Amino acid sequence: MHEAAIAQEVCDIALRAAAENGLKRITRIIMDIGGYSAVNHRQLGIVFDIAVRGTPMEGCALEIHDLPETLGMFVRTIEGE
Repeated sequence: MHEAAIAQEVCDIALRAAAENGLKRITRIIMDIGGYSAVNHRQLGIVFDIAVRGTPMEGCALEIHDLPETLGMFVRTIEGE
């Protein structure tokens, strides 16, 4: 299940961005995921919710957009306060 590794990497990216920008809490992350990346969006959402427990990201909304016929994955937006 590579979704767990992806969720952890997204958390790491978001926490670094929060520290660099003085955010105390992350409220929303928008990702683009390529259709050829073989990522199950539902599973990613589940393991993401587990990964953010007890962090400044707890309760964060993860919004995933499909990029058909591509392979890449990108964290497009990180929102917080």
